[in-house]
Amino acid sequence: MAGPALVPPAPQEPFSTSDAEQPVLAQSGRGILLAIDDSQASELATSWAAEQLCREGDTIHLLHVAPQPTDKHVFMGMYVPPDDGAEEQEIQHGWQICRKRILGHLQSRKIQYKVHILTSGQDCSNLAQIIAQKASDLSVSCIVLARHEKSKLQELWQGSVPATTLQLTNLPTFIIPAQENA
Repeated sequence: MAGPALVPPAPQEPFSTSDAEQPVLAQSGRGILLAIDDSQASELATSWAAEQLCREGDTIHLLHVAPQPTDKHVFMGMYVPPDDGAEEQEIQHGWQICRKRILGHLQSRKIQYKVHILTSGQDCSNLAQIIAQKASDLSVSCIVLARHEKSKLQELWQGSVPATTLQLTNLPTFIIPAQENA
């Protein structure tokens, strides 16, 4: 007589976090990736996605990329590495952003969600690559991004996460503009 089959646990997503607040529901609808930050534009994008895009059974994957702790320059040629808990502090700050600005919009509409918080560099090409890769990993049906109002010179100098994301992915991508008076 054979014993019970041992099933290995499912591998955890690298760099992803989970929270007890997240609803644990079976995903039966589409997956929607919503990249968020600590801005009014992200709140507007969340509201737009919840009102205009979500259907019953859909899951919104909230992606926040927290800045990776870096060495601090203290004197000519001298750098101090970040504290051991600096990355954890950035992740906790990401959770605070989600709770303060985003989750209320989704919970009030009873929309399923999953939060993904990563730490990485903050340049636009790096952020766009992370968004495109996460969308591919999660097999989402579309991406929603907030457009931050930048001048043409700022966009030329700093780049644009939505524009770079459009170049890197072939998924439908919704870019929600910030309101003029926001």
